[in-house]
Amino acid sequence: MKVLNILNPVERGGGESMLMDLLTEKRVGIHEEVVLVSKCEYLTEQFDIMGINYKEIPFNIKNIPSSSKFKKLFNAFVQIIWLLANYRYLKRFDVTILHSFPIHFFSALLKNCVIVKHSVVGNKKLVNRFFAFFFRKAHKVIGVGPAVVQSLDAYYEIKSTEVWNPVASEYFDAPQLPSCEDDEEINLVHVGRLVHGKNQALSIRACSRLQEQTGKRVNLHIVGHGELETELKEIARDYSNIKVNFCGRLDKSEIINLVDKCDVGLLPSSAEGFGIAAAEYVIRSKPVVGLLESGLHNIFGNVGVFTTAETLDTAILDAIQLAKKVEFSDAVSLMKERLSVSSVKDRYIGIYEEACGPILKS
Repeated sequence: MKVLNILNPVERGGGESMLMDLLTEKRVGIHEEVVLVSKCEYLTEQFDIMGINYKEIPFNIKNIPSSSKFKKLFNAFVQIIWLLANYRYLKRFDVTILHSFPIHFFSALLKNCVIVKHSVVGNKKLVNRFFAFFFRKAHKVIGVGPAVVQSLDAYYEIKSTEVWNPVASEYFDAPQLPSCEDDEEINLVHVGRLVHGKNQALSIRACSRLQEQTGKRVNLHIVGHGELETELKEIARDYSNIKVNFCGRLDKSEIINLVDKCDVGLLPSSAEGFGIAAAEYVIRSKPVVGLLESGLHNIFGNVGVFTTAETLDTAILDAIQLAKKVEFSDAVSLMKERLSVSSVKDRYIGIYEEACGPILKS
């Protein structure tokens, strides 16, 4: 069975992590290829190492703000032209998995098309009648997060299913390191790109209030890189009562070691497609603290504390207490079952077979 994944990449984002993990989990009888809607050197380097066939759609604009209407229109135009020009190539595949908008609109052209919508709070496009017409042309719609499934079922009665993004096997396999057991110290980690919407500044301010509230030493480790790094470092200098460590980009083993040593994982994003960092915290048995507006509580509500920006400091204390409860350990065990690469891959295979019949294993 030939499967094509079409992805609009953000370097080292959650969707990219998911795709890499799924492609790494080989299955007999399945050949997978990738089309990248925009260039991503990190992914192409990994594909070259893994021997995965891929294509890139050229000419997408990367150096102007993503909110620009001109950029959106130009990129959409390029994608449409590429799709039509490569129609014969696309038709060679038994199943096409679309992770990218606006190519969703052309799902009617593709054989056994499966649309994946990554959103834990739903999406305006899901309640758009014009967009729904193209959804109906797809063979299957996968909602990564319950809000997508609820929207599709409620508005259009479209055949949909919920599949979570997987967490890399390294997070399951690495031995658990002990936390820093110090009653006078609180260690926190915030993993995410340093961009608007990830809200590292909220974490810094919440940690400062936490220190004032408890009198304990508060250490915040910020993992990631991005356009706001300089600005965030300036903000951190204004809060001298806490220690903020900007770790930069770390590999998986380094993130695992850091998370293990912390008490709580922070992810107070304004919105998330899935929140893979939250899932990684949970696999390492750390509670998540985030914002209600992000929608992450729809998935991680049993293993975290979700609140408003003004009460993040209190939520951190609540999360520390949550981690000590038996109910938390039980919830983590259930999450691990759903978040393993093997489990998610099996769910996708079920969707492949539903689309075009049993996989022939030679």
